Amino acid sequence: MNELLQSFDEYLRRIGYTGIPNAKRLREERKSKLNRLLQQEKYNLQRLPGALEEALALAKDHEERQILEEIREFLGTVLPPTERPSSRPLSMPSQKLTVKSRIIGRVAPTLQTPASHSEFPFWVQPNAQLTIGEIVVAESPDGNVKVVGVVRELNSSTTLRSPVEHFFACDLGTPEAELPTEIPVVLTGKAGILWRSDRRFAPPEKDWRLRRATPEEIRRALSGEVASDYAVPAGFIHAFDEQGQTVWVPVDMDLRWLAGYESGHINIAGISGVAAKTSYGLFLTMGLLAAASRESAVRKEGGLAIVAFNVKEVDLLYLENCKEWAKAPEVFTEELDMWKIFQRDYLEGKDPAELLLSPRYQAPGQKGALGSLRRDETLAFRYGWQDIKRADASVAFYALFNPDDLDDKMVTAIEAALAEEKARSWENLLSLIQDLLKKQNPRKSEQWVQWGDSSHHPATLHKLYNRLRAIEEAMGPMLEHKNPNGEPLAVERLSTGDFMVIDITRLGDRARRFLFFRLINDLQRKLEERKARLSSDFPGRVVVFVDELNVFAPAGGGRHPTRERLVHIAARGRSVGLTLLGMQQLASRVDDEVLANTSTLAVGRVHPTELSNSAYAWVRAWRDQVMALPTGTMLVSHPLWREPIMVRFPRPLHLLAEKARQAWEILKWM
Repeated sequence: MNELLQSFDEYLRRIGYTGIPNAKRLREERKSKLNRLLQQEKYNLQRLPGALEEALALAKDHEERQILEEIREFLGTVLPPTERPSSRPLSMPSQKLTVKSRIIGRVAPTLQTPASHSEFPFWVQPNAQLTIGEIVVAESPDGNVKVVGVVRELNSSTTLRSPVEHFFACDLGTPEAELPTEIPVVLTGKAGILWRSDRRFAPPEKDWRLRRATPEEIRRALSGEVASDYAVPAGFIHAFDEQGQTVWVPVDMDLRWLAGYESGHINIAGISGVAAKTSYGLFLTMGLLAAASRESAVRKEGGLAIVAFNVKEVDLLYLENCKEWAKAPEVFTEELDMWKIFQRDYLEGKDPAELLLSPRYQAPGQKGALGSLRRDETLAFRYGWQDIKRADASVAFYALFNPDDLDDKMVTAIEAALAEEKARSWENLLSLIQDLLKKQNPRKSEQWVQWGDSSHHPATLHKLYNRLRAIEEAMGPMLEHKNPNGEPLAVERLSTGDFMVIDITRLGDRARRFLFFRLINDLQRKLEERKARLSSDFPGRVVVFVDELNVFAPAGGGRHPTRERLVHIAARGRSVGLTLLGMQQLASRVDDEVLANTSTLAVGRVHPTELSNSAYAWVRAWRDQVMALPTGTMLVSHPLWREPIMVRFPRPLHLLAEKARQAWEILKWM
């Protein structure tokens, strides 16, 4: 029977009794009621449905009936067919009518603004203080059907037809004039439908009453389809509790649709420095790591690891300096509250800083000569010519060349270089090409040079030599010149729960493309081996966190050294658990196929000219709002939601800890 009660607890979490005030107390009340019914029937499950129906008939009030109906719905999911009680549409948890949950308006379908399966128009009282992004509920008169929607448009109007009429009404333009009759103001809007309790794909019927959604209803509408094992917080929404106090309600995304195996990939766009793309990306990675750290199905499926590229300054180079996050100044109270909810609901009370206590930092170079802004506890990696031309990874070498360089003649010369056995090191390769050119008769400038199985025009070899010199400069400390082998980045060491940060701030674009291509290739190979059960010591899922995704998968036609590879990963990576968490300022600069195969999209503040691009077609009715989103807010689209929603998110733990240290330093000197 303990297993039955535990299953009931999981069920209650799925339908909304988590991440809200008093969630644990509400779950315990319902579990206690079920346990009393079990004791009454001496733990005979066959008699339980009958006892439940009797209790429903004798229920004294609405709250008791609500609890019994939830028990009946639960039993319908666990009892054999012959023992299941009659099913009814899932009812929402009871909610007292308070100042904040009262009726505030009505659905208003008209000839000009009809309601549809995706949205409904409404009006609300002028003092309702409704805001864009808030969650509302349209409820049928008998209370049996609820339609939950997100407010995406608000308009204020009067019966006056123009500002000129208002001018004359105010005593011919006297602002201080007292009007003999107050002009009525009507607040109207539209809400995108998120969820309907009877599962129908239909608009609200008639002019149903409208009110704010309770925390339970928000959770049920957005998180109800997400199993707790796979819950990853997308962010937080403001709501009101039973006492009318504002609370943060976490809303969940399904890890299986973020990082495989159902679907995958996340893309975040927005203006640099305002949209806080990196902060939101880090918040999502924390949610992914939290799911992998719990005793959940994710762990049984091999767990999850993060591989992140640090592309600018020190964004990701000191993540472990986060232990003091809870001591941040009072001005960050809202963000601290969000992290405490994260700690309570997604880490079972464990400190979220524990997820980041031992990130693995890697940078190009060698010990004592790292190409990184971080020096402590950073592993070095570099590639020699034998590492670059490795048989199963030599295709990555082409990523070191600019797309315009890769004509047929150049590709033939590159193939000859890769096949040359005499060139053991990078220096050997350059010397060998110089020797080939010296053997050419200077009087016969058009004489072709034999190299390997093909002949090459001297101009092509000169071009190859010059490009190799440019590659040498771009790779910088990542290139081993004299020795055949260096110490390549080893993904084989990756373990579940790891957060690996690769610093590429000191590398040129050519070197970044090569490293990204090589890493993606190696990760896919290891994940395919794991799926084929050739190995079991590698994580079941890997999320690659990369800013400036447009550098690796640019929009437009023509040949590009890494774009085709990323298009392939975007289309098929989710089946093996390889996920891209990509960010960029302009989504219009990213390849269309990569975006089309991305399941979850997020956007912060975006420039108006950018929003006209087809990459933002999913934003639709939110375009005006997206242009003014404040820092710390994202508009997010997820496959399990019918509509995009606006969520708030906290700044990363290490930045909060830095604020705490700064405040402490100030206090020390006061």
